Amino acid sequence: MKVVSYGATDTGRVRKENQDNYIILEKPEYGSLLGVFDGVGGCDDGKLASSLAVKTLEELFLSGRLFSINDIFTLKKSMRSIALTIDEKINKEATSLNKTLSTTGSILFFYKEMYFISHVGDSKIFLYRDGSLFKLTKDHNLVENGVKTNILTQVIGSGTEISPYVSFENCFVRDRFLICSDGLTNHLSEQDIINIFNKEPNVENALLLMIDKANQRGGSDNITGIITAIDDDSVTIIN
Repeated sequence: MKVVSYGATDTGRVRKENQDNYIILEKPEYGSLLGVFDGVGGCDDGKLASSLAVKTLEELFLSGRLFSINDIFTLKKSMRSIALTIDEKINKEATSLNKTLSTTGSILFFYKEMYFISHVGDSKIFLYRDGSLFKLTKDHNLVENGVKTNILTQVIGSGTEISPYVSFENCFVRDRFLICSDGLTNHLSEQDIINIFNKEPNVENALLLMIDKANQRGGSDNITGIITAIDDDSVTIIN
């Protein structure tokens, strides 16, 4: 299975600072790990929170501590542990600095012919397959009177217990995955995303088209995404 990934981030047209972060990692013995983190507005330092999340995820991946893979159910537990470990790290840093530090986190791991998800907050992971788009994550937003609000019920680094959404499934050649902060989906509908995937097979070009369209429509928040295409038997990463 060949995993081709491209990631990018943009401040947008309104915000003065980019509080989003993303990471793309690969080790032949472990697989490919990707993550998008959106520092939460309203806390003292969302940028630091998302940066700590990326740093911690990289340390965990490169150390192999949570990737001693015996079976898919063990790996599913590891995906939960990843989010909890990042949460613990950010909470400790927040306490030491006497600050509030929070971020969303959407993490996608590819191992052999499977993908695994660990997710907290309202960033999103989509699967594009055979011309259709499937949302793979559940937003942790407060719903009032049947309407989803911008109030998050779970974030990494909140200081309260979190319950990450974790799932796994098979992936197939020609699948494409999009991980993104809500700065992208605030301006692009699912049909917009489908149209771009239909039009542009190249992962870099497709993502840059999505970011450009989000900016054209206002760019009201930081915009970050990673697109991954599944091909054949080797691994290529484009940074």
